[in-house]
Amino acid sequence: MQSIEVRAAGAKQASLLNRGELIAFMGARALDFGRLKGREPIAIGIAANIDRFRSYNDHQGFARGDQVIALAKRTIWQTLEEWIPERLRIATGAAVALAISGGDFLTIALHPEDCSHDIARAIFQGLQATQISNEHPEARVNNPLSFSAGYSAGPAPAPDSIARIVEEADRALYRAKSTGGNQLLPFDAE
Repeated sequence: MQSIEVRAAGAKQASLLNRGELIAFMGARALDFGRLKGREPIAIGIAANIDRFRSYNDHQGFARGDQVIALAKRTIWQTLEEWIPERLRIATGAAVALAISGGDFLTIALHPEDCSHDIARAIFQGLQATQISNEHPEARVNNPLSFSAGYSAGPAPAPDSIARIVEEADRALYRAKSTGGNQLLPFDAE
C-alpha cells in the first residue's frame, strides 16, 4: 500500500507519485507561504514506523496488515486535523501532507510557528493508543503493536529545506528504532 495525500488551502490535488515529488510540492507551498505572509513557514517533518511490521504481516496476513495501516493513517489525520485544522490552513497558508508506504508514515507540515514537539507527541500518543492486538502466538512483535517516530523542524525558506528536515526526521526515526523502538525522538545534530 502506498499513498500520498495533501491538505492545503487552495491546493489542487496533484498526482504525487513518490517522496521526491511530495518534497518538491511542499517546497513550492513553502515558497507560496513566504510570498503571501512575508515570512517563512516552519517545516515540520515526522517519520513514523510500525515496529516489526514485516513480522506482523508474515503472521497475520496482508489484509490484516492493510487494516493496521488504515487505522494508523486515520489516527494520524485525526491528530493533524486537531492541530492544523482547515480554518488554520486557510488563514495562514499552513499545509499538511502524509505519505504512506508499507508500515512507514511520513508527515510534512508547514506551520506559522514551531509546534513540532507537540504535534509529533500527539501523533505518537495517538498511534500508541490504537492498541492494535497481535493475536498470533508465533509473531515476534509487541502486543499491542508499537510505533517508533522521529521528528525535526526548522525554517523553510526554500524547497531544499523540506528535504533536509525530512532527512533529519528519518535519522531521528532510525535512532528511535535502533535504541529499542517504541519511542519518539527529536533530531539531534550531534
